[in-house]
Amino acid sequence: MAIQALSRTFKFNGNELADPNPKWTHTEVKNFYANEHSELTNSAIDVTMIDGKEVVEFKTNLGTKG
Repeated sequence: MAIQALSRTFKFNGNELADPNPKWTHTEVKNFYANEHSELTNSAIDVTMIDGKEVVEFKTNLGTKG
């Protein structure tokens, strides 16, 4: 029996991001993309399974103060 890695898709602001390294954790991928998208620094990670694929969405809590 062979073990297969799950296929992963990363999403942020409605855009799909490529998986830079399948061996990285979700947090490592988030930190990698935080260099381009500074909003990711304080984002939450939401993971769901859709059609046998792991969908990882980075969600920010943008709002107003007060």
